[in-house]
Amino acid sequence: LMQIPAKRWVGRVLTTPSYSASGEGLNRGLEAWKRLSAARQVDLEAAPVSQRIRKSHYMGLQQQDATFQAGQTLWKQLRSEYFEVCVEAGQSPGHVSAKLLRWEGRPHRQL
Repeated sequence: LMQIPAKRWVGRVLTTPSYSASGEGLNRGLEAWKRLSAARQVDLEAAPVSQRIRKSHYMGLQQQDATFQAGQTLWKQLRSEYFEVCVEAGQSPGHVSAKLLRWEGRPHRQL
């Protein structure tokens, strides 16, 4: 079970399915962790850019749009990786997609 921070986009952490602590389950869990960590690392590296959103009154409209677009791109990458990890772990693609869409529709997203 992994928890990936995603409050900025969906107001919550993303939680993965559980993996066995031995054999193939362990290998699949480690691979999922690496993939999600890599997607999250991209987000962490972009943190200074995303923090500029809070200072938007100092920015021009063009800069605000570029920052927003960068945040959206990061979310798409993390979302895609999360979806794939969940489906590969045996969750229904329709269930995972519906869950993500429900979370994305919540009003407390922080971009």
